[in-house]
Amino acid sequence: MKTPLDCLLAAALLGGSGAWAQTDTYTNFIRQVQFPSGVQWDASVAAAGQQLSALAIDPGGARFELWTVKSAPLTSYLLASCYVGPYIPVAEVVITSEERSSRVPRTRADRPFFVDVTINGLLAGAADPAASKQVNFLHHIQSYGAGGTGIGLDRTQATLMSQSAITANGTQTLTFLINSVPGADRAKVRGEERFTVFSLPDPDCQAPSSQLSATVQN
Repeated sequence: MKTPLDCLLAAALLGGSGAWAQTDTYTNFIRQVQFPSGVQWDASVAAAGQQLSALAIDPGGARFELWTVKSAPLTSYLLASCYVGPYIPVAEVVITSEERSSRVPRTRADRPFFVDVTINGLLAGAADPAASKQVNFLHHIQSYGAGGTGIGLDRTQATLMSQSAITANGTQTLTFLINSVPGADRAKVRGEERFTVFSLPDPDCQAPSSQLSATVQN
């Protein structure tokens, strides 16, 4: 089965990040990763539109990632990702702050921000597989250091602040009065907070855990 790729384009444009990909200094591509084989395929795309995936979806499903690449300095940004499989919960993470003009959600060290987490598609039947009944919600923080911008940041080194299981569909809003980026001088900290929803891996159809993330910078 082939699947349309417009879900990723729409997600990025609705989130505001699509503005990055609308200038001459950015190019865009969608990466399709097959499971369980790990076969990968990249397809160039415009800033808006849709096209069919190049590869059929295997029984283990596939992950689609929308990337945009800035030419100078050469920097890659993951704008959106989604997983397609036999059954999978759907998650949306939206960050709102007072800094409305930024392409990336930003907040000041002394100002609040809000995270809306919406989950759909969770099942609750006794015979339903575990991967269809629960998602995990993780909150990471990471400092850029003095004068840092986040370019070239190794995000595997982020600190896990909290994690929880979500077992019901619906939307919850989390309020953060100030950011949690580490630093002695709270007025000058620079860094980011990342909020991620992970589905559970499904061994029955060899489907991996998939994720959707949203980031706010300070």
